Amino acid sequence: MRTFYLVLSFVVSGIALYGQPINDNCNTAFHIANTDTWCSDPGAYTNVNATPFIGTPPTNPCFLDLTNEVWFTFIPQTPAIYFRVSGMVNGLGTLRNPAIAVFDGSCTNLNRVGCNIVSSTTNQVELSVTNLVIGQVYYLLVEGQNNFSGTFQICVEGFIPPPIPQSDCGTAVILCDKSEFVIDTILGVGIQDPDV
Repeated sequence: MRTFYLVLSFVVSGIALYGQPINDNCNTAFHIANTDTWCSDPGAYTNVNATPFIGTPPTNPCFLDLTNEVWFTFIPQTPAIYFRVSGMVNGLGTLRNPAIAVFDGSCTNLNRVGCNIVSSTTNQVELSVTNLVIGQVYYLLVEGQNNFSGTFQICVEGFIPPPIPQSDCGTAVILCDKSEFVIDTILGVGIQDPDV
């Protein structure tokens, strides 16, 4: 009988340890430090046992369910970032139908910057957001639509967006030109010998 209680206590302890993810709430979001070019390990993150969003709903939530979301923060180093969240695809995770959104503001006053919801069964979602303020804190939300949960991989790539084409000659976008430029100083010597 004592063995039964001992086994039961281990089972109950194991269930208690398998609780909600740490980044279940906006206030406890994981920070993504590298926004230049980075991918997490496959299945590194999960929304298993994530709880519904509490608090003031974000402005324009983009038809997100907000029932099993997990949160991340990032500080852009470029004015645009490409995100890819991969769930049940090529062994990168187990999450089906992921959805993502980017917000600015604070956890009590979130404003949508961009979002994307998977409308098929690709189990991978991509989002590019532009006009980001370098050095400002932003929030990335990942959820499984239709209450799906599982593990996933996040990939991030910062970039400088191309100029937006214009329809009038006077406001045309310059793609390249032969303008002069000045380099203030060059420090050190080069590797290649100029006499070779």
